[in-house]
Amino acid sequence: MKKWIFYICLNSGTDKLLAYPNPVTQGTPFTIEGVCKDDLVSVYNYLGVCVGSTIATNSAVKLMLDLPTGIYLIRANNKAVKIVVVR
Repeated sequence: MKKWIFYICLNSGTDKLLAYPNPVTQGTPFTIEGVCKDDLVSVYNYLGVCVGSTIATNSAVKLMLDLPTGIYLIRANNKAVKIVVVR
């Protein structure tokens, strides 16, 4: 007998991710909103390489990644947002 487990995310009705501040200064923490608890939040560089990831503990995730300047894509639960890292 198979058991199915479904998770329902109620994240204030938003269907997209929000990243701020954006652009973010290199070495400064930034916040991602619109995720659900236990979502995998991944950061990809311009070449599509995953440069960091974490599991969300609530509807907003604060990330502090030491990333070089450039454009990055944050993905979580089939949603994405672009961030720009500057000096």
